[in-house]
Amino acid sequence: MMKIHTVALVAALCFSSQAFAEVSLTTGAGYANMAKELAKAFSATSGNKVTENFGGNIGQMMAQIANGNGANVVISDEGTLKSLKTPVQLTDIHSLGNTPLVFIWKKGLNLKGVSDLGTDKVKQFAYPDPKAAIYGRAAQQYLDNLGPNTVTKDKVMKIASVPQVTAYVIKGEVDAGFVNRTATRANKEKIGGSEELTKGYAPIHMIAAVVKGHEGDKNVQQFLAFLQSEQAKKILMKHGIQ
Repeated sequence: MMKIHTVALVAALCFSSQAFAEVSLTTGAGYANMAKELAKAFSATSGNKVTENFGGNIGQMMAQIANGNGANVVISDEGTLKSLKTPVQLTDIHSLGNTPLVFIWKKGLNLKGVSDLGTDKVKQFAYPDPKAAIYGRAAQQYLDNLGPNTVTKDKVMKIASVPQVTAYVIKGEVDAGFVNRTATRANKEKIGGSEELTKGYAPIHMIAAVVKGHEGDKNVQQFLAFLQSEQAKKILMKHGIQ
């Protein structure tokens, strides 16, 4: 009888622990600052802690989830998550809004915009790795739609992530780059200019999703509800998602 009670108690404790497990959030490097703001705002309003799992591109972060890092909520773009080859299953998907691809250039460079990409004004430009970042794929699609002779291959540099492309432009290591609205707004005083691109690539739709097995976590559900609040929407809009 004692063993039965012990087993029942352990099962009850495990269920309780899962039901009230804290939110463990992950996203790609390009949206780490936005995710941190969302986590901070949620903690302030709910009193619930959020563990942050940021660092690499979303492919790397999903690999970490597969290896057991404990993340239970993922924020990323829908296209990338669908394209990744990962054993991690996502469910309970919530729309956060859309965001555009943005072309930026360094200070001191007088460009009209992306129309100057094929001219001598731009010696070299960068965009994120298409295999790992949605903005890389969007940039690749955009360039492909410009036609094969618009930009020569010697001008192109592929870099791991949006933050790295932004840093290269700010430092003047490349003349221009393709990034997101978040990076553009955060560094508007450090770049020469920007142009938002709304055509020429598949729409970038941002979502929040739950790692399968955590649908019943009450704090996770509370966080998802927070993401639909006016407070969260203001943060999302600040970072270019609407």
